[in-house]
Amino acid sequence: MLEVALSTARPEIVIRYRDQLRTNMEQVQQQIVDAKEAARLDAATREQTLTKLTGNQRTVNAKIAEIETLIADLTAVRHAG
Repeated sequence: MLEVALSTARPEIVIRYRDQLRTNMEQVQQQIVDAKEAARLDAATREQTLTKLTGNQRTVNAKIAEIETLIADLTAVRHAG
């Protein structure tokens, strides 16, 4: 009687197990896709930030050069006068 019950239940157990594996694999694959998309967006954000900061650095360097020139001019005028 136990053998009959096991023989009857085994195909159902195998089917449910395969369904569960399939579902788990689909979830893992979706998590991989989501992680890749998040990494891509992070890379794009980093690139935008880098571009913005590089532009800011150029602006600051230009202002520093301008101020140094003004200091040199004022120092020259002071020594000449």
